[in-house]
Amino acid sequence: MRSQRFKDLVFATTTPFALLSHGVWKLRLGSSVPARLRKGSDQRVWLNLGSGASPYPNFVNIDINFARRPDMWLDVRHGTPFASGTVDAIYTRHVLEHFYHDELTRVLVDARRVLRPSGGIRILVPSLEVACRAYLDGDDSVLMRFPRPYRSRGGQIVNLLFCDGQHRMGFDFSLMQELLEEAGFTNIAVA
Repeated sequence: MRSQRFKDLVFATTTPFALLSHGVWKLRLGSSVPARLRKGSDQRVWLNLGSGASPYPNFVNIDINFARRPDMWLDVRHGTPFASGTVDAIYTRHVLEHFYHDELTRVLVDARRVLRPSGGIRILVPSLEVACRAYLDGDDSVLMRFPRPYRSRGGQIVNLLFCDGQHRMGFDFSLMQELLEEAGFTNIAVA
């Protein structure tokens, strides 16, 4: 795993290119979504934000790491190039905890903007509540020896919560609900 300092340097260096990619995609998409980005038998538009090494075949896989060969190379901190109300669903897994608060706010506001009124977003993030409860109850099942091979429970909870400096936010349901409501989402629930 690369250090966060290295990743921050790469992101800063590639920002002009990521913004250019965003502009090119915005021009290509216009006000509609081309057929090649519509996936599945029902031709819906489902986005996988931060697809990384786990792209999904029925989704438009979006990632900042072009080496992962996503469908769209974008830095979602700058928004997505989709027109308002053109996306059916958004999925993001273990991505949002890597953003600072202001970046996260922009990502969620943009997600709400591009979703159809009937659309939804599914978010998976590490649970601050589960981690704290496990730590206090002595439940080692959720603690991690990655990215650092700590033997101590304290070190393992640090791995889980901070991931060697790569996690910038920690979430329980109440915080995620607050952030989603501020971005304009309603009907928020734990799945």
